Amino acid sequence: MSVRLPRQILEALDEGVLGLDRRARVVFANPAALRMLGFEDEARVLGEPVHALIHPAFPDGRPSPEAECPIHRAVEGGTSPAPWQDCFLRRDGTTLPVQVCANPLHGDDGEPEGAVISFQDRTQQQALEQELREQRRALQRERQLFVGGPTVVFQWRITPQWPVEYVSPNVEQVLGYPPADLRSGALRFAELIHPEDFQRVVEEVTHHRDRGSTHFEHHPYRVRHADGSYRWVRDSTVIDRRSSGPDYHYGYLVDITREKEVERALAEKERRYRMAQSAARFGIWEWDIGADRLRWDDDAWALLGYPPEQRVEMDYASFRERIHPEDREAAEDAIHRNLLAQDGGPYSVEMRFRRADEEWHWIHARGQVVEFDRDGRPRQVLGIHTDISELKAAEQRPRPRDERYRRFLEDFIGIAYQTRLADPAPILLRGMVEEITGYTQAEFMAGHCDWDALIHPEDRPRVRRQIEALANEGTTSDLSYRIVHRDGSVRWVRDIGRLIRLTDHNDWVLQGALYDITEQKEAERARDTFLAAVSHDLRTPLNTITGFCALLTDTPLSPQQQEYIRYCRNAAGQLEGLIETLLELSRLQAGGLRLQPQPLPLPEYLSEQLAPLAYQARQQGLTLNWHLDDRLPEAVWADPTRLGQVLNNLVGNAIKFTEHGSIKVHVAPTDDGCIGFRIADTGSGIPESLRVCIFEPFARGGPERPQPPGTGLGLAICKELVELMGGRIEVESTEGEGTTFTFTAELPAAEPSAATATEIGHHPTPRVVAGGQTPHALIAEDDPTSALLLATLLHRAGWEVTTVGDGAEAVAAWQRSQPDLMILDMQMPHTNGDRAAAQIRELEVRKQRPRTRIVMLTAHALDDVREDAVKAGCDHYLTKPVAPDALHALLHRARAGASQ
Repeated sequence: MSVRLPRQILEALDEGVLGLDRRARVVFANPAALRMLGFEDEARVLGEPVHALIHPAFPDGRPSPEAECPIHRAVEGGTSPAPWQDCFLRRDGTTLPVQVCANPLHGDDGEPEGAVISFQDRTQQQALEQELREQRRALQRERQLFVGGPTVVFQWRITPQWPVEYVSPNVEQVLGYPPADLRSGALRFAELIHPEDFQRVVEEVTHHRDRGSTHFEHHPYRVRHADGSYRWVRDSTVIDRRSSGPDYHYGYLVDITREKEVERALAEKERRYRMAQSAARFGIWEWDIGADRLRWDDDAWALLGYPPEQRVEMDYASFRERIHPEDREAAEDAIHRNLLAQDGGPYSVEMRFRRADEEWHWIHARGQVVEFDRDGRPRQVLGIHTDISELKAAEQRPRPRDERYRRFLEDFIGIAYQTRLADPAPILLRGMVEEITGYTQAEFMAGHCDWDALIHPEDRPRVRRQIEALANEGTTSDLSYRIVHRDGSVRWVRDIGRLIRLTDHNDWVLQGALYDITEQKEAERARDTFLAAVSHDLRTPLNTITGFCALLTDTPLSPQQQEYIRYCRNAAGQLEGLIETLLELSRLQAGGLRLQPQPLPLPEYLSEQLAPLAYQARQQGLTLNWHLDDRLPEAVWADPTRLGQVLNNLVGNAIKFTEHGSIKVHVAPTDDGCIGFRIADTGSGIPESLRVCIFEPFARGGPERPQPPGTGLGLAICKELVELMGGRIEVESTEGEGTTFTFTAELPAAEPSAATATEIGHHPTPRVVAGGQTPHALIAEDDPTSALLLATLLHRAGWEVTTVGDGAEAVAAWQRSQPDLMILDMQMPHTNGDRAAAQIRELEVRKQRPRTRIVMLTAHALDDVREDAVKAGCDHYLTKPVAPDALHALLHRARAGASQ
């Protein structure tokens, strides 16, 4: 075969050129071709079949038939195929992406005589294409972030009434207006601003434009919603100045209405607190122990009649001189014993204090160490002084006749009372009785109305237990509970009481004060609602982060990338734990957490809980032993989640704070019919000063105790949960020897046959997936990334997946083709998951269709949401972020058609 192109031209080309004979063997290779294919000289390739040289296999390792080689077909067929993209094999085994052209050669008789193959290296082009795809995906993600979230993007023209040039589609979700109404000019942005805020907004725009600003943020202002209400927004604006025509403003608005509502509730709470402080006559003081300085606020000075010119900074000696000589020793003993010897335990003492007019005045002083120095010694004390002169007089004269005392009680902003524990009729009752309860003072005094009957039925057992403890231990009680007003409404009250002895009757009575705290509780509820909403908004992206991190771990990664993914997953796990802990503590303190007892095989359950902890202990070189008393019932009624939470926290802490030795767990019945748990370790122990506050929120130890990881909320939650289970928790510890936690719980015995694992509902068995068929799942999720994550996980598990974005679409898709499994998000824009599930269950009964397994998916970790899922007829319940193991277990059961 003769080469038709001058050889020197071919050797100068940057693209590779191969000459082939009629049997597709290489007869010529220019330097560019040799370089790209990894050969040093032409002799190594001459005579070689071109297919064996560059196409022995596909990139995935499968053998490549010669008949499918485009170059081979060009040689045999004698026609020029269209240029194509290919992947050539290099000499060193690597692959080279190329753009290929094949031109057949013909002899004088017109028969195929060979071909000329030219190819170009596409490596750099591929990299650029990949970078472009990544940039497009990043832009798409950013667009979804704004378009699908609570942030509305605006652009308006700075002409009268500020006509809107552009607004993101989610404006309808945030403000209720269709985007077309704003873009068409039917609504102008200035028309939406609250009249009281409009002039301020105009002045801010004018100010920043005159200053030459390019970007500024407005102070929050109100914008009218389509339903007529006003929403608070935060506005960040960029000024686009144009040489011709009007200027433009573009930026984004964020709805902060919920944040403003919480601020108002907290401000109102602070105002009422100040009113209560003034009415209750107490002052605040601060003691700097190291500098020996005491500072009182104005209310503390006014309490003792000191005018401003006589208010000076005191040291401890001057404070001591103002205490009545008869009370001085007891007061100093209480201060030193509780503050210094016990390193920060709270103290409470009643004493007489000298007023500015040299008269003696009864005060109740309470203090608490709030700061320690580096050596663990108390450094700063904060406390209050309360005026108890009138109460002291009441102890001596239960029914005083002087006008000043009577007026004090009648004008009291709460209810002041004295009552015998066994007699419903009070000895003394004054203040806002009818305003708080709806019943008159006379009805209570005559015994026609029993205070115990007013207490809300759900709170009554807890209040009774606290009163019994007060009678047995003689301490001061501080309770918050609900009462039912005469008009049927529910009010929250705070009841502070203590036992005193009446001198002229020589018997013990309960004396105290009760305040209406309904508005305070409503503010707390607003805070909790805000916290739950924030949790929901955090859990949805957290689900995406944890899910895709898990998927990434199953892909080829370098060691450094694997380490980065591990960091991401650990941080996401910590964030999820913090969200759940804060919600849990908030619900506990608000009384909103309810136990969900079920029959539980106690010995088997305890062993399952402790076995993983024993493995954890062994990893730290420790031993964990447990003994279950033979007298324990085979089954009990208990909430397995809450009981396990307490047990895991206490045993986990014991492992965490024990460096050498062992942890022992003992479970046995108690004499009063409860189940008792004792967890003893051989760790470093807890300093005596910390035991008094060990169960308080955020108590994580003092300076002398190493700070463990966590929030300091675990033991506070344990205490609340144990009390919710009708028990109590205590701690004993010796420094250097170890710590023992004990707690009890009321766990009534259950029938052993009833103690089996159950799902969230008791439903008929869903239909079984036919053997050999690919199971079909329907996902209803309005968040695109969450939907993509779930679909990816199900695809990898061998499922066929259909996704929709709303509950109504899910019901319609179910009617068209009944899937084997449905995963419904609880909260969606139009029809929520629980409503869609209820509609499907109704259609199944009406149309006599087999039962579909339904899984409820939610970012709300609340018991009420779980109950809604049960009522709607769901079979399973998953909380975001979804654990892959839990999802895979659920898919396995769904594929097998097993009932739970």
